[in-house]
Amino acid sequence: FILLELRTKESTENTLKFQKFIKRSNNPFSFIVANIIIMPTIETLNLIAEQLNIYIGIFLLFIGDVSGLFNIILFRQKAFLKSSCSFYLSLASVADLFLLNIVLSTRILQYGFQINLMSGSIIICKVRYYISDVSCLCSLTFFILASTDRYMSTCHQAKQRQRFHFSTHRKVVLLIISITTFWLLAVSHRLVYYDIYKTSNTTQTCMSQPGIYTYYDTYFEALFVGLLPPIFICIFGLIILHNIKCVIRRQIGPADQNNTRLSRIQYIDQQLTFMLLLQTVIAMISFIPYSIQLLYSLITEQQYKSAERLAWENLIIHIIRLLSYSYYCFSFYVYLKSSETFRKQFIQIFKSSVKENFELKTIIHPDPL
Repeated sequence: FILLELRTKESTENTLKFQKFIKRSNNPFSFIVANIIIMPTIETLNLIAEQLNIYIGIFLLFIGDVSGLFNIILFRQKAFLKSSCSFYLSLASVADLFLLNIVLSTRILQYGFQINLMSGSIIICKVRYYISDVSCLCSLTFFILASTDRYMSTCHQAKQRQRFHFSTHRKVVLLIISITTFWLLAVSHRLVYYDIYKTSNTTQTCMSQPGIYTYYDTYFEALFVGLLPPIFICIFGLIILHNIKCVIRRQIGPADQNNTRLSRIQYIDQQLTFMLLLQTVIAMISFIPYSIQLLYSLITEQQYKSAERLAWENLIIHIIRLLSYSYYCFSFYVYLKSSETFRKQFIQIFKSSVKENFELKTIIHPDPL
């Protein structure tokens, strides 16, 4: 749409004529479009933000839940079960599901349907913002552990591989418990300093305690949730690719007797390159604008802003916040696109579930004699 702000009397009269013309038409969609076009800019921007939270938010919630559930199912298959990397990725998917179904869902209710659960309950207020950071940080840490696993498994030095493969099931579980406990304690300040505050005579908002703590909380989130994740993803991706290429170079001999193995390694290299490229792009789209927005909002908090500027900033903030969830929604689709083993396991599970469903229907409704 071309959003028009009608200010003069003449334009207002033309607007009324346009409305009457649209009302005489039998197309309800035209009437909706007309109302959006003639609406003042601020109301229009607020309406767009509301609709984005409803439609984009629900879309992300749906594909994210599908992604997380399929990841958990597939990474528990025999082909992946013995790998600690798969275990880390399945735990990352569990953290993603917590984030999406607690944090994103309450966001959709608050900004899409105007149902603010946080302002009505101090427990929901504190727990929601607490889980927001804990689930993000756990998910990212588990992914980094999976990347570390892949890096060490591609090391050509036997000592490094042996040093890494100390990770028996018991030690992996202890590591997971330690990391989860660390983040639960590190973010516990939100349980204390988040509360419901009056922002006007009629409005209550769940927010961090004003003052020094707001700066600490914002910088903490911008650093650990915004800036560091794409940096770590890029670093580990480049190191893993370097190790794979070293393996390829070592496999090339004068007689080149290992052509089959070499071609297999090169194929894995291509898959891994594509997967890491997709993950890096999604991570940058998700996290970098988010951290910039957090810092910008904090720095310009005391500046005077017109109502129209606030409306534009509000719309941009909603777009960035929704984009920040994309990293937690698309992992399954990245693995499905880039990994042949992952695709084969998915197809196998799909076929077996269809077969079981068909056999069950046959038992319940046998053919008549």
